[in-house]
Amino acid sequence: MTRAERTQLFYDKIRKEYERLNAICENGRAKYTQSYIIGKIAQKYLRSERTIENIIYHRVG
Repeated sequence: MTRAERTQLFYDKIRKEYERLNAICENGRAKYTQSYIIGKIAQKYLRSERTIENIIYHRVG
């Protein structure tokens, strides 16, 4: 597996985690805010919040 393929898998994993957390609803409203979700993912994957935002919003890869 090449570096580009591993990077793409990493990005896909982050995007899937974001979608999962964003889909959690309670009483018809989103349970978590965008900033909370990005902060939790950044902490989990040891990246900055800005990097996670860039990955989620397809500003990279």
